[in-house]
Amino acid sequence: MSYAGTVRFSVGEAGGGDPSVNAHRTMIEQSNNDFNHSGWKHRLSFHAYTVPFPGTVRYSIGEAGGGDPSVNAHRIMIEQSNNDFNHSGWKHRLFFYAYPSPFPGAVRFSVGEAGGGDPSVNPHRIMIEQSNNDFNHSGWKHRLYFYAYTNPVPKPSTSTIDQVKMTSIVARLSNIPQPAEKDLTTVALAAPKTTTLDPKLLELLSHSPVPKEGSFSTFDSIHVRYASELYDYFRLRLATEDDLPDILDDLAEAKRRLNEQLFQYIFEVFLVHKQQELPKSHAINQIVLPDIIQRMPFLYVKGEQLKSITSPDGKDGTTNEMKFHVTGTEVDSEHKVAWYREDPWWNSHHWHWHVIYPVAGVLDPATGTKKTKDRQGELFYYMHQQMLARYDAERLGAGLAKVVPFKDLRDVMPGYDSHLVGTAGKFSYGPRPKNATMPTIRPFMQYDIIEQETRRQRIFNAIDQGYFQHFVIEKNPVTNVEEPVRKNTKITIDLLGATIEANAAGIEGISNENTFYGSLHNLGHRLIAAAVDPNDSMNWPKGVMGDVATAIRDPMFWRWHRFIDDTINRWIVKQPPHPFVNANKDPNAKVQLPGDEVLTIKAARVQSVGPESVTRNPGHLYTTMENYPMNLLHISPVTDQNYNINAYVKRINYETFNYEIDVENTGPEKEFSVRIWIAPYLKEIGAPGLDRRLFIEMDRFVVTIKTGAETIKRSSEFATILQSPRLDDTQLFDPDHATVIGDETDFCYCGVPRHMLLPRGKKGVNGALYKLFISINDAQYDKIDDAQDRCGSVYCGLKSKKYPVKRDMGYPFDKPLVVPGKPEITEEAVLMEYVLPFNKNMHMSDIALHWVGKEQLNLTRSRPVKKAP
Repeated sequence: MSYAGTVRFSVGEAGGGDPSVNAHRTMIEQSNNDFNHSGWKHRLSFHAYTVPFPGTVRYSIGEAGGGDPSVNAHRIMIEQSNNDFNHSGWKHRLFFYAYPSPFPGAVRFSVGEAGGGDPSVNPHRIMIEQSNNDFNHSGWKHRLYFYAYTNPVPKPSTSTIDQVKMTSIVARLSNIPQPAEKDLTTVALAAPKTTTLDPKLLELLSHSPVPKEGSFSTFDSIHVRYASELYDYFRLRLATEDDLPDILDDLAEAKRRLNEQLFQYIFEVFLVHKQQELPKSHAINQIVLPDIIQRMPFLYVKGEQLKSITSPDGKDGTTNEMKFHVTGTEVDSEHKVAWYREDPWWNSHHWHWHVIYPVAGVLDPATGTKKTKDRQGELFYYMHQQMLARYDAERLGAGLAKVVPFKDLRDVMPGYDSHLVGTAGKFSYGPRPKNATMPTIRPFMQYDIIEQETRRQRIFNAIDQGYFQHFVIEKNPVTNVEEPVRKNTKITIDLLGATIEANAAGIEGISNENTFYGSLHNLGHRLIAAAVDPNDSMNWPKGVMGDVATAIRDPMFWRWHRFIDDTINRWIVKQPPHPFVNANKDPNAKVQLPGDEVLTIKAARVQSVGPESVTRNPGHLYTTMENYPMNLLHISPVTDQNYNINAYVKRINYETFNYEIDVENTGPEKEFSVRIWIAPYLKEIGAPGLDRRLFIEMDRFVVTIKTGAETIKRSSEFATILQSPRLDDTQLFDPDHATVIGDETDFCYCGVPRHMLLPRGKKGVNGALYKLFISINDAQYDKIDDAQDRCGSVYCGLKSKKYPVKRDMGYPFDKPLVVPGKPEITEEAVLMEYVLPFNKNMHMSDIALHWVGKEQLNLTRSRPVKKAP
């Protein structure tokens, strides 16, 4: 059966406020445009169905009056009904189908009423808002609510696939059954498949290198090679939509046989990459996949808290609440930033990045080789470099020093215990004792510090030489025999990042402990993870550093990645500076890039959007710490949906703010690329003022600028470094509020969590001093296509496309800020004296970040559309 996709309904308003004082009026129409006409002002929009869809009910809308609301008091009534709305003086206007209860991807719209009855006697008024609460405020009385979408849901294909059954299977594969199915889930997935498995799949499933109750690691070349065989098997087998039901059945069998985390990795890589390859109309792009936090909450919630999740005492509406505890105590100074390292959404981002960019790549059937995504090696470097810059900003704000690199591989490590347990109640990750050192990895191989030091030195030598040495098999033209030939391949930032990570695009492909350059990054993770039990004498599982889903919790992650970053920076500092550095301060020198000379930034401001009663001063931004409810009901045996189990996560949040950039374009109207950065000003702590590697990219977008003066306005909520806005919804952790990865916007599980956009700053009147830096460049030398302005694209690229900009990632801070021959000049002096005076398309100013109490802030979030206006 085929169902229509959703259509857009626009809601307009006139009047407003207390309905007893001002006769608020609402109008709804089916339209793709904002509702700004005939005296109406656009309020919101939603996407719903025009024909029945499984699980939906019909909502009828009646009207009385009509026309210009300033002349005729138009009134609207909504009711849940299968009939047209022609009664009690109302005339039917339109209807739509939406959900009466939570549904994957849908959000809740509340409808309030004032007045009522016959509209010819009492002017009934309706108000609609997007809210998780009943509409009982400002004089309004709650009438009803419905669940609809904030983005279009395309029409499914004409496939005969049972969508409801498919959704149920995927929910079970994701460990999130519907409440009524909870008692059936374990049985359903534990039962072996009754039909015959494909022999190739049977063979693959029979030789998993990861024990069922063991530890899966994407840093282990054996594990990722095996995982890639399976996700590529499912990718290539899915030829038509009719194949999908059988593939889902076989995935259920794979889940039954395989290690759970290995399966979830295979499942998600298969879905994400197959969904990228196929059109949105394909049935696979209707599959709903919840976030990894929902699917495997034991990776993020401490074991003792999971044990406290019990059945309710029979009372409806009961709530079991617990505080989400970070590990460690204040005895350890590193505890000051534990909230940052252990933020579940930040850890989730790291997992999703490595799913979108799997180390083994995906198989190209045309060539028979593994391919990676565009500029994957460079993005491996840049994404982690930006994570480090953000972490250092938090450390400086907490009074800690910047991360110290773990450059001496024989150095001792701090202790760390995650307190995380698996589904069977066993420890998922072993505790690392204080003063542990890198061990030999067992039992799969013998590899120790000496081997790691050897590979590190070979990488250093290659960087110093400027090329990698490697062998390729070529046919000797004289003997006509294939033989190895040594090649020298020039290093680029992309090749260097790929080789150090050891992904499929590296100089040696998916490297391991036996290759010449090895797997510096991945094996470093494994060595640190193995330090919990170096000789396997206690049979402990490895530490969190062995798992991309949990690694950033460990202080050693940041020290290890600072070493990796320093290694890549060893190559970067050997590159010539950008031509915009005017080494001789020559006012006549042409130092700007082509097309940039016509653009001048006159001024730039940031303006926080405070509560209505508060006027914020420009240049001051505000953050707070909040207790955010993470709903864990879906992992309990409870089937009562009125029961809640919340773990309150202590996390950062911030007050929405706007950028305003005054510019003048002396050339023709054209597109420009805008890059916005902030950086902590280090003179506050007695250090050189600015550090190139601490600049944090906040946003990157394309804008058309007309000839003459103009002000560019941009909301922080549209930042292209951010995850999908659905991750900011309090009902994300309700299993019925999962996100559809197949949609372009929902590719953005990957990226900075929305609540973490700003560093926390400092308490006090002055806050923490930061620099705001803006660079605007001619887009024709930078832009790839119109898809640049998407959430998550800075860290995670784009679905099925090339990375959205041509310039090196991190521009203009991707190269050293130096004046050739004058190493004594600081980076701040280079910017202030040799760059900004000669590049009018760049601008820098002061801002302050204030950490304040939650009650002082406006934390209301707008809901960004796919693309900023």
